[in-house]
Amino acid sequence: VHGGAGPARDDDPLGTVLVHFPEQHTPNRDALSEHFATLEGAIRFRKRVAISYQNAATGEQTQRDVDAYALAFRDGAWLLVGYCHLRHDVRSFRVDRLASAVMAPKPKSPDFERPAGFDVRAYVQRSPWTFETEAAELVELELSPQAADVGNEDFGPGAERTTLDGGRVRIRLACRNPDFAVSRILAAKGAITLRAGAALAARVDAALAAIAAHYDGED
Repeated sequence: VHGGAGPARDDDPLGTVLVHFPEQHTPNRDALSEHFATLEGAIRFRKRVAISYQNAATGEQTQRDVDAYALAFRDGAWLLVGYCHLRHDVRSFRVDRLASAVMAPKPKSPDFERPAGFDVRAYVQRSPWTFETEAAELVELELSPQAADVGNEDFGPGAERTTLDGGRVRIRLACRNPDFAVSRILAAKGAITLRAGAALAARVDAALAAIAAHYDGED
């Protein structure tokens, strides 16, 4: 994957097809090079890709057909952005969770056209709280004053923010990116309390257990 941002073509009213970031940030370049080559080809020729994608929490693999829009680097991971025919919506997929990626045949025959109003850069720059990686779960977070900055983040349309006594804040949202939510809760070191959301609570507990097991195994 190249560094920098590719220039827009004169015959491309949507602008740049590929969203590129500095080369030195690419993780596991050797192991992932085949996937990157396949995905870049699919993006360039507007081809559909058949991917096998692994769920971070369960390890379950699902088969997806994705219209490949762009590759982007965000929060330490490369993402494939495209229209998922399983979910019937635009989704982002971490490239390091792809077990396989196969481009549809006939590369000179495009399989799709990107929607005229779709802005890849704007999509990538969204708040991670609004990413849709899994089915939504209604959750409630309580933020202590130490986590006040989190309360100002974009939790997506429909999220409710309520100021409580003592400088606490309650956030109710439809959580569709549980991996990010878990990381945010753990990073807050007790300043964010999960008040509702059984599935997310189970993932937090699993993450804490994994951390504990790691440290118990050290000499």
